[in-house]
Parts: sequence; structure tokens; C-alpha cells
Amino acid sequence: MMAGSSTDDVKSAVGNLKSSGVIIMCLGMGESFDKAQLASMATMKAYVMTATKWSEVDKMPSQFVKHISQGISNTFA
Repeated sequence: MMAGSSTDDVKSAVGNLKSSGVIIMCLGMGESFDKAQLASMATMKAYVMTATKWSEVDKMPSQFVKHISQGISNTFA
């Protein structure tokens, strides 16, 4: 979850996680997050969700579950 942009070197950490098989989903909150950075961290672009207000997050769990289910199905297909 990110409300701005990371100043850390996320590329190597994310690369290690991805190569280990970890599925990474990202949530950008507010209006100042770096969507390109989120997309580079997420396992796939479909795993990037954004919300400008907390009230929008209530709509996301089913979307996250859907993406997680698709990822698991693709892994074992």
C-alpha cells in the first residue's frame, strides 16, 4: 500500500520476491502515489488497485480476491 512513491530501491527487493514465486498486489491511496512504480512492483498490471478516498476501498476486497483466485488458478493450470 502506497500513498506516495518509495525512495528505496524497490526493484531488487521486488525482483527477489517475484523470482521466489511471491504474488505481489499493490494499492495506491490518495492522489500522490506513483502508479508506474506500483505497476513495476506488482506481479502484473491487473494487480494494481487505486483509490482516492478510503470509502472506495470497501469495493476492493472482492476484486482482490478475484485476482488472487486467478493467480492461483494460473499457477496450477
